[in-house]
Amino acid sequence: MPGARQLTLPGEPVQGEPVNVTPASVAEAATQHDALRGQAAPPYTSSRRALGQYFTPDVIVEFVYDALEAVRPELVRPAIIDPACGDGAFLGTAIERSVTTPERIWGIEKDAAIAAAWDESGLLARLDGRLVLGDGLDSTALPSHMREGQFDLVVGNPPFARVSCSDVPGGERFLTWRRFAAGRTRGRRRGRPVKVPLEALFLERFAELAAPGGTAAIVLPDGVLANRRLAFLRQWLLTGFTVHAIVAFPRGVFSKTGTTAKTNVIIFSKQRPDPGRCSLLADVDGREPVLQAARRVAQSLRGLQVAQA
Repeated sequence: MPGARQLTLPGEPVQGEPVNVTPASVAEAATQHDALRGQAAPPYTSSRRALGQYFTPDVIVEFVYDALEAVRPELVRPAIIDPACGDGAFLGTAIERSVTTPERIWGIEKDAAIAAAWDESGLLARLDGRLVLGDGLDSTALPSHMREGQFDLVVGNPPFARVSCSDVPGGERFLTWRRFAAGRTRGRRRGRPVKVPLEALFLERFAELAAPGGTAAIVLPDGVLANRRLAFLRQWLLTGFTVHAIVAFPRGVFSKTGTTAKTNVIIFSKQRPDPGRCSLLADVDGREPVLQAARRVAQSLRGLQVAQA
């Protein structure tokens, strides 16, 4: 299975072999990490900062599932995947809230060091064989039983960063990659390597993984919604999918995990938009407790869905 890796910590993961992530294989590495959810922010290595990897606060995770329940109340035992799962916040919460059963949950993570947290949280044991070490953008990183276009819910908080086009496996299948690789950046004109926003690629990847009619919830920085060079991507999203909600969160939400970036949660389904349906646009502006405001937004989304049923 090219692209996936067998975790053999401590030591170097072996490339090109079946994934075998077990509690024993991460036990020693796990002792070097604090529990990541509900406690102080974990120590960050320079490589993780470079990738723009920040762990997702509980308030964001809870809001995502509140919103998905509002949008897709009919789902029973949905198949869920997080292609950039980090410490597994979205996956663990899906189990805690009984959104689905553990055997219907999958996660992919590129950073082997983060995998230590899976064992500490108990996620590794509960999702035995369904946590993959590999690049979430790489279609060849999926085990044979996991394929694009088969997941009811795709959730997550992908890294915010710019990476070289040459470092994206199979990147030419993404619209964003093709636009940037064609030289539509100042960097290319100056002779520097062309770099592409990783979070924009993951937006396309979420759509790729979703089943027809499936729903995605993704955490993205403001740039995807405001950057002029990404106008084509917004057009792609709005004309090809049903966007249920775009909810902006204040900068302070991620402050304890290492960034003050202003973030948004976009919820969309893999189906053509209905001109007669409305989308919810909301701004959790910090004038009230974020958790309280997020719950109020989810209730508004539920009300909108009922009104349009």
